[in-house]
Amino acid sequence: MRLRELYTGHKSFSYIVFSCKDSDETEKLLDKLDADGYRYWLNSKLTPNEKDIHELLERLKSAAVTVLVFTENSTTDPFLCEIVEYAIRCRTPIVIYIPAEDPSDRKYLNSILERAKNAVVYRAVEQKFDFSNSLRQILAETKGITEKDAERMYKNGLKMLRDENATNEMLSEAIKSITYAASHEYPPALNFLGVLSLERARHGQDSYSSAVSYLKTAARLGNIDAIYTLGCLIADGEGFAQDYDVANGYISLAAIQGITDAQYRFAEMLDKGLGVAKNRNEAFVWYKKALDGGDRRAYLPLAYRYLEGTTVNRDETVAAKYFTEAANDGSTEAVLMLAKLYRDGVGVSIDMSKSEGYFRKAAEENIAEAQYSYAMILHGKKNYTEAFKWLNLAAAERDDEETAPEILYELAQCYSTGNGTEIDRPKAFIYYHKAALAGHLQSRAAVAECYRRGIGVNVNKRAAEFYTPRYAFEQN
Repeated sequence: MRLRELYTGHKSFSYIVFSCKDSDETEKLLDKLDADGYRYWLNSKLTPNEKDIHELLERLKSAAVTVLVFTENSTTDPFLCEIVEYAIRCRTPIVIYIPAEDPSDRKYLNSILERAKNAVVYRAVEQKFDFSNSLRQILAETKGITEKDAERMYKNGLKMLRDENATNEMLSEAIKSITYAASHEYPPALNFLGVLSLERARHGQDSYSSAVSYLKTAARLGNIDAIYTLGCLIADGEGFAQDYDVANGYISLAAIQGITDAQYRFAEMLDKGLGVAKNRNEAFVWYKKALDGGDRRAYLPLAYRYLEGTTVNRDETVAAKYFTEAANDGSTEAVLMLAKLYRDGVGVSIDMSKSEGYFRKAAEENIAEAQYSYAMILHGKKNYTEAFKWLNLAAAERDDEETAPEILYELAQCYSTGNGTEIDRPKAFIYYHKAALAGHLQSRAAVAECYRRGIGVNVNKRAAEFYTPRYAFEQN
């Protein structure tokens, strides 16, 4: 028997029971079902093991109709007879499909008809059903558009949506086609509507519950894009309560299935220990997979790995190359790192001109550390006015606790000496004092001197003694 697409959704379907010896006759039946768009499921393995039997019974229990291919082979197959008995106990309607004109075992046939009040016979030769209206309705419910029809409607809908000359009527028709395919549980169509609803929800035009419903159905049917999207929503707490443990299950599955975005996201979770045990070695592997798959975001974390020699042999040249790629993609963090590399000659030749250019570029992106470094470069060139401007901007940002005291100290120096601004000793004292409180030793010494001599503040010998750094007493 050739491999067929078996129904895996949750709408009404028929369960096909047949003997492996009757594969040819069953093929003819399945051709008819395919042609008319009926949904069906059958055991594709001719010799099921114990694990498969559980799935077989679960599928049988949820089937709307059981179709028995009735031949001499089926009546002598103990396993098939057990399946039929189970269907009778579940009170599932049974259609007895008889390929031959006259069944060889009328006794078994009559037994089924007697015990299963909802059993009917379909003779292939006569091509005639003899059943009640209620069973007719049940059978009708197992009929839907075929997988190929759903795919065709979905693709036609996408084509209309992408048409630059599409009218409102065409766009409306496109959504109808995709929605119809989704209503027949075509996974890509369900995922599309889920993503569409998600975007609408983010703009307050739809509810997250609608998006989640579509995505969950698509994920249940095995759509890996929907599985990944659900993982991201759960990880981000969007439409769900944030739960990294649950999100990891979705995202890791998508990563294993080759979704590049998922591979990067899974690497991040491993790197930070979110929903999974922290494992930087494993994170490196997944960052590499993501990069190999075309996710350029992986350049930055991999650049740090090669620079630090973490989970990989240290290679400053590769690190510089990866930082360059990340910078070209717009990462200001990478731009700042390149400024340092060119300044210090790490992985590249020292190039102060390039270093200054990168510092300025990062400074323009409001990175306080870069603004401070660029200001000091300008200060060294005696461009005090520009240096003062960038120091002020750096002080306003102050997103780096290590550089903040240095920034404050240099601003105090500007107000103290008049470099780039007018001399303002009270302001200088304020900045010295802030930097001193942050633990900056030179600022402590400056504050002590201000208190001692009354520069920008009233003389206070006790305060001067308090702020004088310990090393000053040792020198005295």
